[in-house]
Amino acid sequence: MAILTEKQYVAEGGGKCPVCKDTDIVGGSTDYIGDTIIQEIHCQVCQASWNDLYKLDGYEFHDYDGVGRPQALLQDVLDRPIAGLASWPAS
Repeated sequence: MAILTEKQYVAEGGGKCPVCKDTDIVGGSTDYIGDTIIQEIHCQVCQASWNDLYKLDGYEFHDYDGVGRPQALLQDVLDRPIAGLASWPAS
């Protein structure tokens, strides 16, 4: 049984054991080192353990209501018509 190389593992998107190729794997806690997140992974079938490495390549807001909320997230609200405003001022 050939073990996947790191390049093969990444190209295939992870999600399976690089030793036995089974998808019955569990992820442990994560650690942050610089711009890398390290997560220990364990195969429930062959008992292999390894670390998946994740590199930071950006961020996106999913919810933020504080001062300084990015304008792009508010734009859809700003563009919405206000109910009753079309007939304002009333004649």
